[in-house]
Amino acid sequence: MKNSKPSLFSILGIIIISTIIMIISLHLTHTYIETKEKIIQEMKYSSKLTIISLQKNVANYIESYSINEYEKLVLSDMGHKDIFAIIVQNYNMGKITGTSSYISGKIRDSNWNVIDFDPENSEQIKQLEQSYYSDKYDITTPSGSNLGTIAIYSSDRFINKELNYIVTVTLIKTITISLLFIILLFLTIRHFVLKPISDIVSVISHIDKDGIPIEFIPTIGSSEIFMLASTMNSMINSIRAANILLKKQKEELYKLNHELEQQVIEEVSKRMKQEQILIQQSKLTAMGEMVGSIAHQWRQPLDALNVNIENLEFDYEDGLIDKEFLDKFIVHQTDTLQYMSKTIDDFRNFFRIDKEKTAFSVKEAIEKSVIMQSAHLKNYGITLMVTGNDFIVDGFNSEFQQVIMNLISNAKDAILETKQKDGIIDISLKDNKVTIKDNGAGIPDDLITRIFEPYYTTKEQGKGTGMGLYMSKMIIEGNMNGKISVLNSGGGTNFIIDLG
Repeated sequence: MKNSKPSLFSILGIIIISTIIMIISLHLTHTYIETKEKIIQEMKYSSKLTIISLQKNVANYIESYSINEYEKLVLSDMGHKDIFAIIVQNYNMGKITGTSSYISGKIRDSNWNVIDFDPENSEQIKQLEQSYYSDKYDITTPSGSNLGTIAIYSSDRFINKELNYIVTVTLIKTITISLLFIILLFLTIRHFVLKPISDIVSVISHIDKDGIPIEFIPTIGSSEIFMLASTMNSMINSIRAANILLKKQKEELYKLNHELEQQVIEEVSKRMKQEQILIQQSKLTAMGEMVGSIAHQWRQPLDALNVNIENLEFDYEDGLIDKEFLDKFIVHQTDTLQYMSKTIDDFRNFFRIDKEKTAFSVKEAIEKSVIMQSAHLKNYGITLMVTGNDFIVDGFNSEFQQVIMNLISNAKDAILETKQKDGIIDISLKDNKVTIKDNGAGIPDDLITRIFEPYYTTKEQGKGTGMGLYMSKMIIEGNMNGKISVLNSGGGTNFIIDLG
């Protein structure tokens, strides 16, 4: 059987249709409530006019004991389609019959025919009690004497019929407009959103041996897509240039170091140039590691996004797709895309040059640095923990993150040198101090006092420039008025940053 992948277009189509249905439902509900309220007000107004008219005319007939005459009036007014019953209590006739009042009137039966009201009929009394709306007035003489009462009862039978008609017409109109809107919206989304996203995914998935996309992303679509594509193209271009420059610098550095080993005395005049190359290599190495981190950070969510899209058709064939499924699917994929976007933001913020000191959260800065290296650490089976209470300091946020990144990288290298499978890096915050501890091999006692010197490194030749810890010391002690120290503890190394 041929497997076909569901497109984002079909997914968005389902989402849009569901949204339109919800809007139609809300619109119909609003129309129903508004129309019903209007019809009810009209019915109440009509009933009030009827009963006021009867009240005046019936009074004259009660005074003249003309029961038949006011019953004719009642029968005539029963012609209104929404009137269910009109009941008259005649106190004058009650005195003649020896009762409190003489009760008569008209009521409708189950076929909506008008019949005489029987006050002894319990079924008719029950129907009056269950009527939709009722109104009652006293019948009085011009002098104010009470002659009786007149009550009118209304049914919602015709209200419901009229509401059903109005709702049906509104539904047909709304559905017609919605279908036209859906078609237009689908065409717009397909052209301006789905195709550009498909192009982005296609470009990102085609990478060279260094994990860098081979082609640039087409800059078409909406303004957001255009900005995203342009930003990513700039990053791809920068990464390519940095990668080429890094390879070139490594080759030059290797060649230069080889020559210096043979001609140390003769090449003293070239040392300053070598130092500049080492500093540049340190910066490029940091950028190279960051690029690798982004590649690791993006690979898993991209794979997950691709698998989820591929499985969507099978979920549809298995009957698993409903509104709840779609809501969860959309939230999950949106979280994945936001995670990828946040990775780019963290990368940009890390290389931002802070010009002024600002108050920032130490724990938050550490966690951002951790996120950018988490993929590498996980790949090497190294567990990193951040514990303790947060505190705020004044300084350069991005520079502090650079220090944390460098110390984590050194801890990772120290653990990898021991070739152990359960590497641990523990970062703890307490009393305005940050302690970074690893379970690597530690630093030899005869070397530990020199590790903050420029160009001094304990790593193998070609793996370290000797500038990382020196720059970290300058940032913490020169720019943030803090103190950084190191000691061996329990087979590993403790770096302590005191910002108090």
